Amino acid sequence: MNARKGSLMMGGAVVVVSSLAAGAQTTTDLPTPPRRAEAPAASAISQDDCLERLKRGGIVIEAAGASSQSNAACEIASPVTLVSVVDSKISGLSIAFSDRPRVSCAMAEKFAYFSRDIVAPLARGIFDRDLVAISTGPGHECRPRNRQSGAKLSSHGQGNALDVSAMELSGRFKITIENPGNPAAERLIAGIRAAACGVFNTVLGPGSDAAHRDHIHLDIEVRGRDGRSKLCQ
Repeated sequence: MNARKGSLMMGGAVVVVSSLAAGAQTTTDLPTPPRRAEAPAASAISQDDCLERLKRGGIVIEAAGASSQSNAACEIASPVTLVSVVDSKISGLSIAFSDRPRVSCAMAEKFAYFSRDIVAPLARGIFDRDLVAISTGPGHECRPRNRQSGAKLSSHGQGNALDVSAMELSGRFKITIENPGNPAAERLIAGIRAAACGVFNTVLGPGSDAAHRDHIHLDIEVRGRDGRSKLCQ
């Protein structure tokens, strides 16, 4: 690069001035801009929102703890242990989930509201008794569908399913899915199954196949290309 030099006399001292040749370009190293803070993952936000909704909705949960499953496909998104839900229509009454199932937060929310807002009123209307408890099994199980070797992973594997096998009403009145015992109990079970098809994506019970002869399977597994398909049997 060519440069021109000149000198100026200032106060008796000679100051040397250099100027870049005309047309010469210079480059300047700009400081590195600060990194933008990363936004929380959408899944983390939705999980936090779900847990907050459970709290506001009177749904009692416990920390689910770490899973003992070694299969990565059987991880649960925001796992919780479902304990009970407060029946808002009757002060002080709560519906217990006897088996304290380990499920995803999304499944806990949907099932708890279904129990409180649909099952409890049905039971009250038919029997004039309050719904006290529901038996659901453990919830999370890392296994194939219907326990058949080689079958697709069950929705239980990700904590998105529950199996209702029995209900207890006030006065220690118990109803089992396999043996309802009377026409009124049969009406209650039929009403639960019909209503469940509007809430869950899969509803399977007695008569659908041998594997569901003694319980009603409910899950929120996404079905179909558009995610709107349902299986109700």
